[in-house]
Amino acid sequence: MSLTETLAEQPVPDRVWRGVTARIDPHTPQLTLRQPFWNWLRVTIAACSLVAAVTLGVIYNRDDVHYGATLRSADAQSWMSIEAHENYLKIKLLALAKVEKERSLEMWVIPQDGKPVSLGVIPPGGDGEIKLGSAQKALIGESITLAVSLEPEGGSPTGQPTGPVLYQGVLTAL
Repeated sequence: MSLTETLAEQPVPDRVWRGVTARIDPHTPQLTLRQPFWNWLRVTIAACSLVAAVTLGVIYNRDDVHYGATLRSADAQSWMSIEAHENYLKIKLLALAKVEKERSLEMWVIPQDGKPVSLGVIPPGGDGEIKLGSAQKALIGESITLAVSLEPEGGSPTGQPTGPVLYQGVLTAL
């Protein structure tokens, strides 16, 4: 019996009418609904994460060049470029002198007292990096002379240059 009785009238929610209207006449602009709080929260978190990632990337990837030098040979026919970073020297050979097999190029810093200190062996082929220890970092500075000598393979056995100096130049602040 209760199935044949009339039902009380129920109002239709506005969102349903907007959906019906959008389907009937899609060219009529509809009012947009307010974005829920969670969407704004997600956008805010994403923006903050992006800012944090960029900031940390800049802070931890700072690798400024502090000093630079151009080392030239005595005849100025061959030369190399040196960039002194905080923890290493970046070497780029622009014109390479002939280096025999079983020989290595070794870089030296010549401090004010004049006694050369080895910075390390230049990688075969020339281009590359030389890592600096704490004692070597203390010697690197403006107006310091750098020299490259030809040594037996693996570097000088005596701790001092034993071969001819092929390149020489002075570090300057950049």
